[in-house]
Amino acid sequence: RHASRARALRLTNKRRFITFTRAPNVTNMIMIKTITLLAAVATSLVSATPPIVGLDARVKQHRGGSHGDLVTGEEDLLKIIINWEAVNGAEKYEVCHNCVINEATGEREGDSGTLNEVAADFTCGGRPCHILKGAPRGKNRYNVRVSTKGYWSKYSKHRNFNVAEVGDVQHEHDEL
Repeated sequence: RHASRARALRLTNKRRFITFTRAPNVTNMIMIKTITLLAAVATSLVSATPPIVGLDARVKQHRGGSHGDLVTGEEDLLKIIINWEAVNGAEKYEVCHNCVINEATGEREGDSGTLNEVAADFTCGGRPCHILKGAPRGKNRYNVRVSTKGYWSKYSKHRNFNVAEVGDVQHEHDEL
């Protein structure tokens, strides 16, 4: 009887020990899995760095057709071509023309300007680009953002281009 009671006590103590030692391990494993999951979610929410828009753009006459003839009645219209550095893993880009972007947050304010989606594989001279036909004369402000893994980056630093004549134009630092 004494031996069986001692054996029962050892088993009870052993179970307590096992329970005690397993609980922290299970808790630790749950905490590690939770932290790993949160880190993965946080990493996926951190969006890509915004694209860097080029400091120069190209202004051309508005032409059409297979021979590139001036379009009758649209001889005074111009188009502007901007470009930016490609972003690894880009799914698509969004060009914001004449938008008000908060430079501190990189977010668009209100519904200002015009949004244009650009496919990640659309390029001009090997760089992602946007062509705006019938560009308004005067200053045109551009910001670009990229979508990677389903999330949008902040908008890029703005670029201002003065559309006046055919040729290359440089970013102008004064604001619109």
